[in-house]
Amino acid sequence: MRKPAKPLVPSDPTLVFFDKHDVMAAKAVATGTANPEQQKRFFDLVVYKLSDIRRPSFRPGGSDAARATDYAEGRRSVGIHVAGMINMNSRDIEKLETPNG
Repeated sequence: MRKPAKPLVPSDPTLVFFDKHDVMAAKAVATGTANPEQQKRFFDLVVYKLSDIRRPSFRPGGSDAARATDYAEGRRSVGIHVAGMINMNSRDIEKLETPNG
């Protein structure tokens, strides 16, 4: 008897659901062939869906939820860093070190 196939989309609520357009946008960004729409879609996927910066990272539940809070804070920190780079003013950009230089 065959085992049932595993679902393609995980049922874990901490994981993000994405569609084929999100995947195609990610592939296009990775290969340097993304059009403006794909670039925006990928940005939104990373900053808003994957990192979940619009939602507080605290998860209620006392010590049982501490790991969930830690995990959510790790996700959120990625989006905050990306958003920080985008909002950085030109004076602060000039202060950054460049590789090999």
